[in-house]
Amino acid sequence: MCVVLDPGHGGKDPGAKGFFSLCEKDLTLDVVNRIKPLLEGSSIHVILTRTTDQEMHRLKRSEFAYEQQADLFVSIHANSMGSRTEISGIETFYLSRQARPQKNYFLGNICDKRHVLQVADSLLKNNNTYSRLLAQSIHNNVVHHLVRNGFSTKDRGVRQEAYCVLLRSQVPIQAPIPHMMLASLVEIGYITNEEDAACLRQSPYRQLIAEGISDGIKKFLCEKGLI
Repeated sequence: MCVVLDPGHGGKDPGAKGFFSLCEKDLTLDVVNRIKPLLEGSSIHVILTRTTDQEMHRLKRSEFAYEQQADLFVSIHANSMGSRTEISGIETFYLSRQARPQKNYFLGNICDKRHVLQVADSLLKNNNTYSRLLAQSIHNNVVHHLVRNGFSTKDRGVRQEAYCVLLRSQVPIQAPIPHMMLASLVEIGYITNEEDAACLRQSPYRQLIAEGISDGIKKFLCEKGLI
């Protein structure tokens, strides 16, 4: 069982910036480095798309995972909402036929919304349900870990979206054996919200998120009899 973990952004692409000088690319790498040892040793081989502060185009990330014959691709991000600092919470995404893509989330240079959805529709017939269940398992376990430890982070739920990093993970690329992997994207909080940022700057909080994501992945795999 191979799981590819993707710490969002990196290098010249800092991602979101927020309160307390937090930077998305640093948070995501920190959380992924915490998840990796939690997954290893459970019949799970873990690969990271980046291990240092390096830039990697979002389409190359899931292509890399596909080339590794990954079974699961989990991308970690921190959210932002500009001047709308009141918005907070954790949310988890999966690619769906019902997704409504927003600009900047399209696959590569595909700019036609209908085209994106047609691509998603043609590729998700066999694994849409499992991707949703993976996202739900991860999300539920993250929220559970935080609530159990006294944090009241807003639960924004599991959502469908055509993020290109997820869409690309479903596009067949040349490989000896055709392979489809399940993909999920986790937004661990809004760093443009002061309360979320205050939590995310704490190492114990990030550890709880890592444990929640790890438990969510393992529980999903166990329930499906894959480990």
